[in-house]
Amino acid sequence: MPRKKVERLKWCRNKVLELSREGHSQPEISRILRVSLGIVNNDLSYLRQQAQESINTHIQQKLPEEYQNCITGMNQVLRLSWQIANSSNQNNDLNDSNGQNSLTQTDNKNKTTSIISYQ
Repeated sequence: MPRKKVERLKWCRNKVLELSREGHSQPEISRILRVSLGIVNNDLSYLRQQAQESINTHIQQKLPEEYQNCITGMNQVLRLSWQIANSSNQNNDLNDSNGQNSLTQTDNKNKTTSIISYQ
């Protein structure tokens, strides 16, 4: 297909998509662009097919990786949270009542906040 024709086809499909997103009906798009209703229908079918392929690619390739990243991150947060909770409990048992306990709790709160913000 000649380059000019491909460019016109892309332009037309982009305009069809734009007008469709704005809520125009297929006959309205046809009138606005001065093309046949069949062309508008074909373009919308092509655009739907492209969107479906894009979704399938995303689901098959990107989503599993993102899911694994989320699970890994949640496991790290859980592990560090338990470490902080357990060290806090040990500090509570060892500390006397001279105020060191509240300092440890504040430090643990800051650690937890930092962990969650990092994720």
